[in-house]
Amino acid sequence: MEYLRILLQNELAKRCQRNPRYSLRAFAKSLDTSHTVLSLVLSGKRSISKKLREKIREELGLTHPEETPVQQITIDAFAIISDWYHYAILSLLEIPESTINPVWISKKLGITALEAKLAVERLKRLELIEYKNDRWHQTGVPIRFDNTISNSTIKNFHKQLLSKAVESLENDPKNLRDFSSMTMAIDPDHLPFAFEEIKKFRRELTQKLEKLGRPKEVYNLTIQLYPISKNGDEK
Repeated sequence: MEYLRILLQNELAKRCQRNPRYSLRAFAKSLDTSHTVLSLVLSGKRSISKKLREKIREELGLTHPEETPVQQITIDAFAIISDWYHYAILSLLEIPESTINPVWISKKLGITALEAKLAVERLKRLELIEYKNDRWHQTGVPIRFDNTISNSTIKNFHKQLLSKAVESLENDPKNLRDFSSMTMAIDPDHLPFAFEEIKKFRRELTQKLEKLGRPKEVYNLTIQLYPISKNGDEK
């Protein structure tokens, strides 16, 4: 029933994201169980009873009674690309003083301790982090996504990062951020060249910055190139 436990964790994280005031107690009530039982189930300290299993399937709209490890991985991978903070946690581990303590992560990234806890467990299951030499590290295992990851999910991921950029623009001092833009008239036939140059710049800058000094904070480099005039032939 590991599959159902993962589904519960993901569902709770989504509900908390939609409503920061949503609680474990409210989630337990929707499943017709106590928050104590649900807490034990989520932490893997208690098995899921048949009654609760059926209630979970009813509440989450599940139709397939048999689950496989492949499905577990797909759900976890889906969650990784659904929420920006998974990549941020991986980058946090590059900071020498880092820890996977949920409270510490929540303060560093501005997310809830619950979101941090569930994200760390997800990264462990996907073997993206490991404990070595007295601290947690990235394993370097590539994150692969199958064709179940929809275009809308990827769009939402980028929207989250753009939202974080707006937060930084409004709250961070100028010496800690850089926002710039350039408007130009171009031939769209040459966009593949532009995309390749952007990719090259992004990777080269990242590699150079990661080698300079000692990591202290997590930054995001987001680049957009998009049309602001519309094709007159389009309806």
